[in-house]
Amino acid sequence: MVHYELTVPEDLGGPLTVEIKLQYRKFDTTYMQYVSGKKDFVNDLPITTIASDRITFPIEGLAAEPRNDESKIIPWQRWNDYGSGCFWKATSGASRKAN
Repeated sequence: MVHYELTVPEDLGGPLTVEIKLQYRKFDTTYMQYVSGKKDFVNDLPITTIASDRITFPIEGLAAEPRNDESKIIPWQRWNDYGSGCFWKATSGASRKAN
């Protein structure tokens, strides 16, 4: 599970479209520099896009563009997956307990 935060400009003149992608690389460059002991280590491990999405937020007081981006995932499944992600995500020092 990944959370994103963004600041919306106050002078926005129309709907706000946000495009995101979650990418993964087995080891990040900082880690590889530490392990190899080389500050100039070039990390050429492949980057994989795990997920991507795009959403347009209407802005109050401005005309909204018609939307045709209904998810192909049924709502109960989206919420179930989100709940599972919340359950399995742990922060440092946190522990999970199943009831």
